Amino acid sequence: GRPVRVGRRSPAMGVRVATLAVAFALHNAEELARFDAWDALSGFAPPADRATFPRAVALLTGLVALALGLAAARGLRGGWGWVAGIIAGGLLVNAAGHVGLSLWTAQALPGVVTVLVMGPAAAWLIAGLELSGRAQLAALALGGAVMPAVALAALGLARVTGGLG
Repeated sequence: GRPVRVGRRSPAMGVRVATLAVAFALHNAEELARFDAWDALSGFAPPADRATFPRAVALLTGLVALALGLAAARGLRGGWGWVAGIIAGGLLVNAAGHVGLSLWTAQALPGVVTVLVMGPAAAWLIAGLELSGRAQLAALALGGAVMPAVALAALGLARVTGGLG
């Protein structure tokens, strides 16, 4: 296939990458700030305990920012374009999940407010990549499949590192 390049339609891809990175950081900050709201949600438990969750969020936020920054520095070409697309796809799926579960439970999940920025930022980044429609769907599907595993790995690492200090 042809390499992923910065699209002529959007010469300021760095702005799109930065917007998504900031939106994700704000989303994670909202989840941290509203951690206690998990207790009020019927049928849901917090994704981790109060001590582990902040470390996991910091790890995940840093990993995503680093990967997006490297992708942008490499001009979103080749595999780095796919990295950015897969991250954006995962965050778009995450945003949809927050909105869907909030509607289904008629309760605001922690993080649901900021996904109203993160979701569009993720879609904006994917749309700016020179990917065919099929490749954009593949990035979305791969991101949706990979991000939960990455989040679980961050939680596991946070649990392990919590016992080191």
